[in-house]
Amino acid sequence: ISGYWAKNEDEDEDAPNPMANPKQWIVPSVEDRKNALLVQPVLTATASLSTIPTIQHALLRGIEEVFQLEEGEILAEPMPSKDARTGFLLYEAAEGGAGVLTRIVSDPDSMVAVAREALRILHFEFDERTLPKDIEGLADEAGTSCVAGCYKCLMSYYNQPDHELLDRRDSLAKSVLLELAKSRVASLSAEVRATPTTEAMPGFDVQVSEFVKEAKLKNIPDCDTKPLSLGGAVIATVWRDHFLVAALTVLEPTVAKALADKGFTVIDFVDKGRWNESFKTLAAALGGNV
Repeated sequence: ISGYWAKNEDEDEDAPNPMANPKQWIVPSVEDRKNALLVQPVLTATASLSTIPTIQHALLRGIEEVFQLEEGEILAEPMPSKDARTGFLLYEAAEGGAGVLTRIVSDPDSMVAVAREALRILHFEFDERTLPKDIEGLADEAGTSCVAGCYKCLMSYYNQPDHELLDRRDSLAKSVLLELAKSRVASLSAEVRATPTTEAMPGFDVQVSEFVKEAKLKNIPDCDTKPLSLGGAVIATVWRDHFLVAALTVLEPTVAKALADKGFTVIDFVDKGRWNESFKTLAAALGGNV
């Protein structure tokens, strides 16, 4: 009320002043959003304990060099856990984010540059114009004294728990980095949006048909042509890009929980007499107005 920050009353032995403004319990909290990129290499051979950690930290070092970032501005966490690592989550640790993860997935050549820089950092020599066909063509730089890893290549203050796992000699890790160095990033085509039809949507019924007609009249963006199968139910009216579901019937508790676990917001269209209000909520969630 007064703007004055006071200690917890339990910690203050002095008798409260009856003339003072009442104290208010305040719990500061912070919300933050940053870009993140989940990387899960598809391996053609059996991975060793060193394979994924080596790829993880090699790409991390390559990103730092290519995009001129300070160490610690981009970090990575093993996924799903350190002991069962099948990939890793890159995330921007710098305040405000650096914006490089977006460039990596949108620029066809960014990952190539990162992978090539990673190979250089791992003390390998190669011709930029004609990359070797396989890892046999990756020779150590002259005078290299690094064996499995050093603080000039893979090791850093931030990855100390992984030091014993890092090995630049890991054949599969080198193979993945070499393939990335020859690759180009291509985004998956966006799913085609169209008015659902009986053929495109199993379980398409009269109620869904009425919903679609009303939605078109109110300029609601078309829902996905492919229904959502979740928790044993098939939901026809879904917008995956917006994590939205229009529930035309009462959802079973298990289905509602499954949707919540996946991050979907459910908008109730069960009562047709309240559709106008529900469509307003749906339009707002989709970024428009009715």
